[in-house]
Amino acid sequence: AALDALNQAVKDAGGKTYEPDNNKGGGGSRGGRGGSGGGSSSGSGKRVNYDTKILTVGQDGNWELINPDEAAGNLNKSKWKFNLKTGGNAKGWAYLSYTFEGKTKSEWYHFGEDGVMNSGWFVENGRWYYLSMDHNGFYGEMIRGWHFESQDSKWYYLNPSNGSMHTDWLKDGNEFYYLNPTVQQQTWFYDNETDRWNFGNVNSRPYGSMYQNETTPDGYTVNENGAWR
Repeated sequence: AALDALNQAVKDAGGKTYEPDNNKGGGGSRGGRGGSGGGSSSGSGKRVNYDTKILTVGQDGNWELINPDEAAGNLNKSKWKFNLKTGGNAKGWAYLSYTFEGKTKSEWYHFGEDGVMNSGWFVENGRWYYLSMDHNGFYGEMIRGWHFESQDSKWYYLNPSNGSMHTDWLKDGNEFYYLNPTVQQQTWFYDNETDRWNFGNVNSRPYGSMYQNETTPDGYTVNENGAWR
């Protein structure tokens, strides 16, 4: 009966379950105009436009680091644009494909109205995304699946289908997880000087964060890994 109730809770939360793209193990930092300071339903807001053409680096355009001197002292201050061969630069969501050190990847990136690539937490029309802060050649790519946030030491889940942050009950494989769907107080605060969100409220649970070693609001106890089996 409890399993049936949880399956129904998953359906009520989003209408489907999500099979994992990757194991818990993702990491990163924060940034991009958006973050877990507030929240909304994981099912609300604008979807990424998946009809967008794939842009191949070297063929359709090229990356440009516009502040090399500043970035040399701190890679997290790097400001990148993607200049299109047709003129201008990428804005909004762009699906880029390129090879770095023998590894080819195709993934979504987001660029502001000024053409500068976003990174870290980013929000658009009520949907939250995490854009990689890992300087591994694919800085800024959309992260999917489990993400461990180093600033608040919490786990989050980014839907494999569109990268948006999931809230409420999640069925991942054969296990159930509960990701905070409510906001009692603001927990992340935007820094205009650094264009980064910083965790600043340890007394309230961040929106979207996973419950661990505790009881969920609807009465289910999850273990240290966040799982109810």
